[in-house]
Amino acid sequence: MAPLPRLKAVSNVGAPGGYLAYSATGWPFVPRGSNYVRLAEHDGIHPYHATFEPGRYEAAKANLALESMARDGYNAVRVFIDSGSVPDADKGHPHGLGRGAQHNEPLYGPYMDNVAGFVRIATRHKIRVMFSLDHIGQSIYYYRMIGPWDSGEVPIEGRNIEYLNGEYLKAKSAYLRNFVTGLRDRVGSSLLSTVLAYQLDNEAFLTGDTGPFNRSSGRVRTANGRTYDMAAPEDRQRAQDENLAAYANQMVDAIHSVDPGALVTMGTFTYGAVGKPGPAGLPAGSPGDQRFPVRPRNLMNSSKLSFLDLHLYPVDQPGLNAPYELRRDLETIEWEKGIRGPVIVGEFGAFKWMYNDLASAAYGMRDLQRQTCALGMRGWLFWTFDTHETEDQRRLFHLTDEGGMINGQLAPIVRPNPCAG
Repeated sequence: MAPLPRLKAVSNVGAPGGYLAYSATGWPFVPRGSNYVRLAEHDGIHPYHATFEPGRYEAAKANLALESMARDGYNAVRVFIDSGSVPDADKGHPHGLGRGAQHNEPLYGPYMDNVAGFVRIATRHKIRVMFSLDHIGQSIYYYRMIGPWDSGEVPIEGRNIEYLNGEYLKAKSAYLRNFVTGLRDRVGSSLLSTVLAYQLDNEAFLTGDTGPFNRSSGRVRTANGRTYDMAAPEDRQRAQDENLAAYANQMVDAIHSVDPGALVTMGTFTYGAVGKPGPAGLPAGSPGDQRFPVRPRNLMNSSKLSFLDLHLYPVDQPGLNAPYELRRDLETIEWEKGIRGPVIVGEFGAFKWMYNDLASAAYGMRDLQRQTCALGMRGWLFWTFDTHETEDQRRLFHLTDEGGMINGQLAPIVRPNPCAG
């Protein structure tokens, strides 16, 4: 099977933005496609990504989906790697790459075999694959790597551990190295070019209702070796900004130790998506949604990431952005100040309550693509191809609904130029 040509990231000279390109020729490569997601759930456990789960993965259906995408001119697909769940394994439902407290191996082989099979199918259809790799493998193999971390006066808790605890970062580095190695060992080094990018996080954010940010005093020592004063708003913001960039750099290095030519990205959403006008030092006791996303401008200007994956869903935010306008949404992430390097829209989608019908959603998604293209974004992956397994996903319109009405507005064979009508 012939490998796909390697890609590289190109930053605009003397200006924000950039694009992806073929390494050998320099010709632009514009990712266009969708998210391919299969979900599963059992009584008493939360739904999980089951796209590659042994016993659930359906290679024939995956092939039909990728074949359909390729026929319509798409060249990229985004999929999620399930890291597993220790509680689910304890309840008798192990899944993902980490099979719980009794699993003492870096990867679950049958799961990785399915991932490799998907890469071969994608290669055959000339479709690039972006892997979203949240968390670490949920097994004793990785948890044994996490020793005590002295954070000083203020504890690091919850999701914040994943970015601020130096011991956790060592485990995440190992997880990423093992994933890329496991894939290479199964498909060969040449087929690693099918990977569009390894995504460190689906959506990177810190939380304001857990330590250290739920404290308004005290000093915390974080993974980058620096200490921050939780009484100072500027220190709180630096704790997020500097540690997210350091985390990204450490993870990029881990992936490049196995595949030096790999593209690496991180996903994020806007502050507007969680009802916030912008970054403000993760204030303790702030009301509402407690997620504080990474600041794209700081992240891209301070890290080795190849490109940024920005997620956009038109949703009214009363008092902040209603009716929804893309311009106001992007203002919350300081878009007007400029972001280094390429930006793609790795998720964009249509909630049913925002549109009168599927036709309105189709034209709305077309218009959103055109607007983001005019702003310099160069890549779009729709959410999702055909995910209907859970009630949560049935709140959205999908690419193939009712014969593919949204697809009729987004498919490259219909609109070769995503910036045009």
